[in-house]
Amino acid sequence: MKVILIEDRIHRQSNFLNDSNVSRDIFKNNCDYLTTPNGEEYNEIKENFENGKYEILQNFNCIIVHRSAFTKNILNGIYENCKMSGSHLVFFSGGISSTTLSEDSRFSFLTINSKNLYSTNLELFLNEIKESKNIDLGILAFGKNFEMNIFLSLLQRMSLVDELMLLGSECLVEELIEKYQIENRMLKSLLEKRFEWFQISSQVPILTSESVHAIKQFLLDYIHKKVRYND
Repeated sequence: MKVILIEDRIHRQSNFLNDSNVSRDIFKNNCDYLTTPNGEEYNEIKENFENGKYEILQNFNCIIVHRSAFTKNILNGIYENCKMSGSHLVFFSGGISSTTLSEDSRFSFLTINSKNLYSTNLELFLNEIKESKNIDLGILAFGKNFEMNIFLSLLQRMSLVDELMLLGSECLVEELIEKYQIENRMLKSLLEKRFEWFQISSQVPILTSESVHAIKQFLLDYIHKKVRYND
């Protein structure tokens, strides 16, 4: 697994790492699979992007980019190339106020604040790659408790909005997924295993209230088990 982190503000990067008590050696210690271009190497990458050349991205399984370093057209080009190749993509910036993780079967896309990127989450993320050869943007987004955060977020979304007003008395599974933003692959897989009716491609309508309540109970049970285990 190969990761590239493209950052144009190295001084700020060091400040965030210091604030999070993360060693600057994190990049040197993980250089076998983490590339952090700077100086001429960074300038060359930027020039290629400005000329519509994104071939370098094909060498990496995960691309982490400072959003403010590039124009909107270049960011769109990076996004489309990653989506086509299936490479994981992260945009970070001080102007991003909340963490958003979108996933489907091939492509994961994370937007995150710079301070949250340069934190112990980055250490956990890189350790996961080193130990299991697995790239999991959930860890980078939410840290070691990322599963709990994903479940709590969905439970909150399902509790704040009346499902009948949102979807009517019946709906398709894909409509329920879209409206409640059930995008995490791990969560989708768990729901598919737990409920026979939770089949994304199914064109058979489901009863909205019963389905939402069943998922909410599943989430509550999962959260309670996690809390008891951690205690």
